[in-house]
Amino acid sequence: MGNGISEIFDQPVEENRFLKQATIQDFSQASSWIQSQDECDIWTGGRVAYPIHQDQMLVAIDWDGAHNYSLVEGTKLLGVGQLLEREDKRLHLARILIEPTERGRGFGRILVKKLVGQGLAQHPRCLSLNVHPENKKAISLYESIGFLPVVNNIESRNGLFTYMERSRI
Repeated sequence: MGNGISEIFDQPVEENRFLKQATIQDFSQASSWIQSQDECDIWTGGRVAYPIHQDQMLVAIDWDGAHNYSLVEGTKLLGVGQLLEREDKRLHLARILIEPTERGRGFGRILVKKLVGQGLAQHPRCLSLNVHPENKKAISLYESIGFLPVVNNIESRNGLFTYMERSRI
């Protein structure tokens, strides 16, 4: 999408790791990392049924309305994520997923920081995201980058997810 998001693609984030505009194939490959309906619910917020069918997934995750990103090392896909523009001048991080064999190596932090940088460059009111309340590692990561839980927010879907926001500062 070219409607305002600063496109910082093919710039190294570290060594030969790059943030790039994601392809449908990137998200299709990432969806293959999902091994159960529970994992699918955590990644898609309950929008996609497991096993994942690409056409249904693309509609459910608002592929055409989102800014879709991939973190790659050489030709290897390390992770994916999205930025979604909301009507209240908020940018929402979504569908953040790291390749299972690469978890715990800091790639989630790299990807989230790059998504935050892309978002903040647009001067939104704030950035937001939803995270499953049992995903303690992700919550810790998001808090370390400045996201804070917002209680009783409609985005939390009745407590099924923890809604978090980060101000522009």
